[in-house]
Amino acid sequence: MKRRFSAGFTLIELLVVIAIIAILAAILFPVFARARESARRAGCLSNLKQLGTAFQMYAQDYEETFPSGLVLAVPGPESGTYAVMYTKAPANASVYSGNINSPLGEWKLFQDRLKQFRPSVAEQLQPYVKNNQIFLDPNDPQGQSFKNQWDPKFLRLSYMWNGGLGFGNENCKQTSSPLTMAAVSNPANLQLVQDNWADMHTKGETPRRWQICFADGHAKMTTFVDFERGNQTSKPWQGPWGWNFCNPHDPLPVDQPLPQGAPYR
Repeated sequence: MKRRFSAGFTLIELLVVIAIIAILAAILFPVFARARESARRAGCLSNLKQLGTAFQMYAQDYEETFPSGLVLAVPGPESGTYAVMYTKAPANASVYSGNINSPLGEWKLFQDRLKQFRPSVAEQLQPYVKNNQIFLDPNDPQGQSFKNQWDPKFLRLSYMWNGGLGFGNENCKQTSSPLTMAAVSNPANLQLVQDNWADMHTKGETPRRWQICFADGHAKMTTFVDFERGNQTSKPWQGPWGWNFCNPHDPLPVDQPLPQGAPYR
C-alpha cells in the first residue's frame, strides 16, 4: 500500500508569501493613512463651515456684532454644563498664538485684558448648533492636544477662535467692545475660526497649510505664510494672519505676503 502525503508549503514558498504580504502592506498602509486623513480633513472643513453658519445666524440676532467670547471651549465629560466648566477652569488657563510676537498674543480663556468675564464662544453659538461635536476637530476629538493648564475632563478646546474679534482689537490692543461686521472692510479676508495650528491636517507637507472659516462664512484650506521670508516685521504681527488678529477691521488675505510700507511694517 502506498502512503499518501498531503501537499504543503516549503520554507521557500512561505518566505515568498510573507515577502509579498510585506510589500503589499508597505504600499497599502500609507494609502489607507492618507485616505483616513482626507476623511478627517473633510470632516474638519464641514465643522468649520457649520460654525461659520452658526456665527452668521448669531450675528443676525445680535446687531451684526461678533461674540464677546475669546475661545471656543466646551465642557468636558465630567463638567456637563458651561457653568461647571467655568468653575473648574484654572485662573491661569490661557491660549496663545505663535503668530503674534508679543505678550498680547496670549490671553485668558474666560477673561479679557481688563479682567472682565467673557463666556465661551461655543456657549454663545450653542442655540444655532445642532451637533456639539462640530466644536472638536476630528484629529483632536477629546479637545486636549493644545491644553494649557486646564483639565480635559472638565474643559475641551480644539479649534482656534480669533480672539481679536471679541477684544475688538486695534493694533493688537483691546477696545471697549467686540468688533461689528459693519466695521470690517472685507469679511472674506478675516479669519473667524480654524485649525489650532498649521500642521493639524498637513503635517510633513510643503507648503504648510491650515483650514480656516472666514467671517463671510466660507471655509477653505489656505497656505500658512506668517513668519515666512518677507513677512517678518518689528511689529507684533509677523504676517497677514497676525495683522488680521491685531487689526480685524482691515483684514488682508491670509495667504499673501504683507504689503510694503506703513502701517503694515
